[in-house]
Amino acid sequence: MPWLQPYPDRLLEPAAAPEAEPKAALIRRETIELAFLAALQHLSPRQRAVLIIRDVLG
Repeated sequence: MPWLQPYPDRLLEPAAAPEAEPKAALIRRETIELAFLAALQHLSPRQRAVLIIRDVLG
């Protein structure tokens, strides 16, 4: 019976995009920050200094 098939996802309108939620944006930002800090730990001291100076000075 066609009326018992699942409703197509493309026809659903989400109430709010997940990116628009403040909590989701905060979690995404913190995740990126933690990944950046973890990557910094794998660099040599000289590479770490260059990357930080470049980031600070633009």
